[in-house]
Amino acid sequence: MTDTNDGRWGAPDLRGRGAAIAVMARCLEEQAHAPERTRVQRFFGCSPLHADAASWYQGSVGELGVARLLARLDDSWTVLHSVPVGSGSSDIDHVLISSRGVFTVNTKNHPGARIWATGTGFMVNGRVVGYTHAALHESARASDLINASTGIRVAVTPLIVVVEPAAISGSWPDAVVLPASGLLRWLRRQPRAFPDDTVASIVQAVVRPGTWSSTRVEPCDAAAVQRDFERLRALVEQARIRRRLWAFAARTAIVATVLAVALLVFRALPQLVASLFGATS
Repeated sequence: MTDTNDGRWGAPDLRGRGAAIAVMARCLEEQAHAPERTRVQRFFGCSPLHADAASWYQGSVGELGVARLLARLDDSWTVLHSVPVGSGSSDIDHVLISSRGVFTVNTKNHPGARIWATGTGFMVNGRVVGYTHAALHESARASDLINASTGIRVAVTPLIVVVEPAAISGSWPDAVVLPASGLLRWLRRQPRAFPDDTVASIVQAVVRPGTWSSTRVEPCDAAAVQRDFERLRALVEQARIRRRLWAFAARTAIVATVLAVALLVFRALPQLVASLFGATS
């Protein structure tokens, strides 16, 4: 996989843009409003996440996980992360380019969820969400922008990659829906779509920020964003482990109490029986 990460948002080559950088920055922005936890809250493992930061945190973790998978692709693939599109704050989680095609990846982090996808319909645990429409819009937009920059009409394939779902069901969705665990296998099985010279022309265009947006992406200390997010992630994980330990301790205490009561009853049973029969006689 081609990668020239220099740690800056405003790098002239989008291969220098880190995964989930915009989502992590938004998460930290929302997290700044979170009150300091009390000692009691820390002791019992209350989550440090602000309610408004929770969805951004979940999205960041999902994108970072998929980015780690994509880093295992070989150098025939060009992988871009957090690609800014248009004049607003929109971005595409990941864009992949190789002789096997061009793909936009929309990452969704739903551990343990049951996913259903058919046509443009998409449900998570029975709840209707607009993931397919968003993925189709992203891929169509990417196709138009690449065509405008290169003159090459590229059919961009939309992927919706779900992190650790319990199950994915449905038939003939309009976007490709995959568990993250099956992403690399699916990509490597795709047939060749472009000759090498076409791939080179597409890559030359897509790595330029101006292909995607007329708004300059301002340089920012991405290393600081990544560092602060990892600190937050460590706190969230520590709180989760503490809650699990408390839950285990509570279950253990309940079992111990039940066993202690059963033992007392068992020891007292002979006396109870003797008393009962003595009273009847």
